[in-house]
Amino acid sequence: TPLATASYTMLPTKSSLTPLLAAALSLTSITWSGGTATATAAAAIPGLTTNDIFITTIAGATPAAYNGTYLCTVTGTNTFTFALATNPGTETVAGTYTPPNQQELIAANNEFFTQGTSQAVYVLELGAGDGTSGPAALGTWITANPGVFSAYLTPRLWDSSSPTSPMVTLANAYTALSALTYFFVTTTSANYVNYAGLKSVCWFVEAPNANASLASFDCASLFQMWLATGNPSAGAPLNTFGCRYSYGTTAWPQSDSAQTAPLDTAYVNYITNFVNQAGINQNAIANGYMADGYPMQYRYAADWCIVNFPLQLSAAIVNAANNNAPLDYDQSGVDTLQDVAVNVMTAASNANILNGPVQQLP
Repeated sequence: TPLATASYTMLPTKSSLTPLLAAALSLTSITWSGGTATATAAAAIPGLTTNDIFITTIAGATPAAYNGTYLCTVTGTNTFTFALATNPGTETVAGTYTPPNQQELIAANNEFFTQGTSQAVYVLELGAGDGTSGPAALGTWITANPGVFSAYLTPRLWDSSSPTSPMVTLANAYTALSALTYFFVTTTSANYVNYAGLKSVCWFVEAPNANASLASFDCASLFQMWLATGNPSAGAPLNTFGCRYSYGTTAWPQSDSAQTAPLDTAYVNYITNFVNQAGINQNAIANGYMADGYPMQYRYAADWCIVNFPLQLSAAIVNAANNNAPLDYDQSGVDTLQDVAVNVMTAASNANILNGPVQQLP
């Protein structure tokens, strides 16, 4: 986006992203050989290095058969390649390409709002980067801006086969119970083991053909569910994330049970498909767990308590002082705060955040 680095803005609707998209970048040439097209950009490809993978859309090229959305590999400072089965002919107009990560941002935004339109989301601009520089930039930003956001949907490019990758390193920094920070990571059947045990990671493996059109980002569905949970109440209790309907996503084929079985054993999230009570095929979240083996709603409930107990106790003290009835440091004051704590626990129980009735002891 053209936002200043380290700045963010809210997206209340899907269309809110459109005016924030950076302008396309110029190409100087496109050539074809043996099923591979090579594009040369007018300037260095922002934020990426050789062998990085990214999705881009080429437009305005002649012949028009060069135009389209492609999965590309960086081959040099200003060159990248992509598969193109048929030779379009000699290029006479090179056209433009969209900046790296922009197409994935568009796909994530589309999927987020396909899941529901009542929940807004923020886009955070960290500047151009890849799987090495991106996680480091986010870590720096979180350190400088603690508590601004509690959950982050990360790009696919940040996933890695290395157990010491920058993304794993970043996630490891937020494993304390009080961290209140989570990363929604799109990983693979080969790489998910690198995140095992990390409280801060909500892992997700896409179906094999989920991004065949290069216009999908299914993890955004699960991310939306997390944010839209909001503040549970008796009228809108906290429910499990597993088996929640997922709209506009691609499910793993039933014939791939041999591949999804290890995901189930490890409690890795993915999209499954089943027939609902109305006899309609419906996509849904399989498992609904964090990478440390705890259900997503468990982590949500724990964080709710960490936030709400001190908040409500502080509010009681402040309100009492402003009502000319300050709480004294005596048994009466302690009893008042204990009543507040019981009320918080009761509200949590009524909202299915905690299980069982709340009993106040003398």
